[in-house]
Amino acid sequence: MTAERDAAAEYRRLHLSEALVADEGVGELGLAVEVDGDDVYVTGTVSTAERRRRVGEVVAEQAPGGRVHNRTEVAGAAPPEGEERL
Repeated sequence: MTAERDAAAEYRRLHLSEALVADEGVGELGLAVEVDGDDVYVTGTVSTAERRRRVGEVVAEQAPGGRVHNRTEVAGAAPPEGEERL
């Protein structure tokens, strides 16, 4: 039974990963997806707050009834400190 459960979790993980890459609002390759029962954990870095929000939406759409743990972070875009020496 454990092997079947593991296979189902792996299938869901791959399906969710593919959905995140394919979604125009996300399109991030470097996100990690883990599935533990009804819990789905997504980690990694996205380029904007809008993409982070969309990650949660895509996972919720693809895994209805699951608990989404969107642990993605938005990449810092702070200007450089001081002047750049060339």
